[in-house]
Amino acid sequence: MFFHEALSFWQYAAADCIIDNTSLARLYGTGKNAVINPEMAQFAKQYGFEFICHEKGHANRKAGNERGFYTVETNFFPGREFACLEDMNRQAFEWATLRMANRATTKTRLIPAQIFEYEKAYLKKLSVYVPAPYLVLQRGTDQ
Repeated sequence: MFFHEALSFWQYAAADCIIDNTSLARLYGTGKNAVINPEMAQFAKQYGFEFICHEKGHANRKAGNERGFYTVETNFFPGREFACLEDMNRQAFEWATLRMANRATTKTRLIPAQIFEYEKAYLKKLSVYVPAPYLVLQRGTDQ
C-alpha cells in the first residue's frame, strides 16, 4: 500500500524499479533470470514500470536505501513527540515532503525537489486514477 500511496502522491514513475534478490516482488531466480510474482508484475504494469532484480553482487544498484533509515533515526525522531500514530505519520509526511525535499543533500548539495522537477521529463506520468491494490478473498456459503 505504501508504494501505491507514494506513486499516487508523486504522479510519476520510472520505467524500471530496481529491487534486490530478497524482495517480496521476486518469485524466484536472481538478477536477469529473476521471475517476478505475477501479482507484483501486474501491480507494476498499472503504473507503467517493471520490477528488475539487480545482478548478484551488485547491491549498490539499489541506491542508498540504508542511508534513508539513518536520516530518519537521527534527523526526524530526535526531539519530537507524538500524540498518536496518526500524528507521527502526519509529522513524518510533512517532514519528508516539505522540509527534506527542499533541503540540499550532504554530499552532492543537490535539492531533491529541484532534481525531481528536472527528472519529470524522463519519467512516466501516471494515469489520473489508479486503483489501490487489494486482495480478493473467496467466500463460500452453505445452504
